[in-house]
Amino acid sequence: MPNISKENGKWMIRWRETDETGVHQRRKRGFNTKKEAEAWYYFHYKEYEEKEKAVAVTTAEPVESDPNSIMFADLAEAWLVYQKNRVKESSYVSNVNRVRNIIIPAFEGKRVSDIKPLDILHWMEGLQAKYAFGYAKTLYTRLASIYRYGVKYYDITNVMEKVDRPRNTQPKKQMQVWTPEQFAKVIEQIDDPEYNFFIRTLYLLGCRRGELQALQWQDIDFDARTIHICHTITNKTTAGPWAMTSPKTTGSDRKIKISERQMREFRDLYDTRHPSPDHFVFGILRPLPEQTIGVKFRAAAKAAGVPQIRIHDLRHSCASYLISQGVDIVTVSRRLGHSSVKQTLDTYSHMMPSAEDLSVKIMDKIV
Repeated sequence: MPNISKENGKWMIRWRETDETGVHQRRKRGFNTKKEAEAWYYFHYKEYEEKEKAVAVTTAEPVESDPNSIMFADLAEAWLVYQKNRVKESSYVSNVNRVRNIIIPAFEGKRVSDIKPLDILHWMEGLQAKYAFGYAKTLYTRLASIYRYGVKYYDITNVMEKVDRPRNTQPKKQMQVWTPEQFAKVIEQIDDPEYNFFIRTLYLLGCRRGELQALQWQDIDFDARTIHICHTITNKTTAGPWAMTSPKTTGSDRKIKISERQMREFRDLYDTRHPSPDHFVFGILRPLPEQTIGVKFRAAAKAAGVPQIRIHDLRHSCASYLISQGVDIVTVSRRLGHSSVKQTLDTYSHMMPSAEDLSVKIMDKIV
């Protein structure tokens, strides 16, 4: 395991590396945050480990020609290699974390033939006691995907077919949103003009944090008063602490109409900086750091005396306000960049009581 420490205001990472000449002490300095140091170690140093594991899995032979005798850890690593060029990089990084930190340790040292349906059921019960249902279900689907891969390419027996899918027995959490009045109190507490503008824009556009971090000047049409959401910033990357990728879904690539007042703010900022088209609107040469955005956001909420919410809940706050003002669900769905109107309805239908009351009155006239 690496040793990460702070030295002269910067983070440094030390680790041991073994090759044919012996054991060597290595170190790397100059990271601004501990998270950056961990990301560098994980993705740059551990690259050779992934290659070694891929070779080991590729050359692994089941004992006595029984496909189910393959080690589960080898099968899971083979699945990761298979997935690497088939999913977005951010998805692959998430898969690596889930598989290596949670799934493989649960079946450490076992062959596929050793794992019974009851073992998986007990594992799932433990996950649902520890994590939110959505995350536990995601782990279940990753394990199911590993087994499907094993059936297709290793001819193993798919015991997952005998395991019931997890059911949500947890009470549904109430969505946390701010009213416009609460948001106004919070935004007054943010003195930094750039972060103030960034968080206000998050609320007014209803976009995701990463989408706004990735906004470049070439994405703004001043004449049409539109913002083109076509990229997102992710910290789940092998390229360093952050990378710019395509949006979450195809529906997330969208153009959002904004008011004249909002566009004047963008124009004033543009005239002040005279940036290049590929400069970030917020952050110039690199996007505003996620950690700093979060720190300023939480501090402002505390100073304003309003309930703490996630920064992603500004998106929900925007949607709830639009719905409360009578904006139709199709328009809200397009503005949020949902993959379908059904997704929007599933998320926000409980915020539409007035429409439900109206339907009752209309049907009552028939009677």
